[in-house]
Amino acid sequence: MSWAAALSMLVQGARASHVPDSTIVADLRASADQIDPDTNQIPMHGCFRRAGDAWLLTWQGQVACVRHTAGMDIIKFLMDHPGEEYTAADLESLVRGHVVTISPAASILSNAERAELAAQRKRLTQWRDDMADGHEDLPKVQHAIAELDRQMRGGWSDEFDAARKRVAKAVSIAINAIAAHLPEMASDLRSAVTSGALCIYLPR
Repeated sequence: MSWAAALSMLVQGARASHVPDSTIVADLRASADQIDPDTNQIPMHGCFRRAGDAWLLTWQGQVACVRHTAGMDIIKFLMDHPGEEYTAADLESLVRGHVVTISPAASILSNAERAELAAQRKRLTQWRDDMADGHEDLPKVQHAIAELDRQMRGGWSDEFDAARKRVAKAVSIAINAIAAHLPEMASDLRSAVTSGALCIYLPR
């Protein structure tokens, strides 16, 4: 698709999204480095560019103008750092400038560390289940199990967990907005972007 044809489609999309023509055109022309200089063509993949209050997206020759949401910034950041893991608190700080206070005990466990803690918890649970009611060590074992549960959750503060929920919701809203224009791109993003305890973009 040529730049002129893409621009025409995007202006139509901008009008539907109530983005001023002058704003979208100016921002898209400023983003002209995304266009192949030899063929004057929109790239088939990979154009995910902020343009004022909207985003210029291309996917498999299709072009869309999607209104800005907070989740778009997060997706863009993850796409710019493929394979790198970030906590939701990291993303809110890096992308949105919102610093999340995390309890001193907070940590994110590797798979090996989490497996070891799970094995310890299983042994303690079996020990607890074998104890008679009223056993003098029962409260200590219960406390140890609760501590392992806290460590397996990463020791998150309430604010840290709230950040995780905000980021997951923002990413979901953004992908749903993309799906209304480019469903195949949205489907690819759903499989490539993980927004949970750790957030990561793993392109196929």
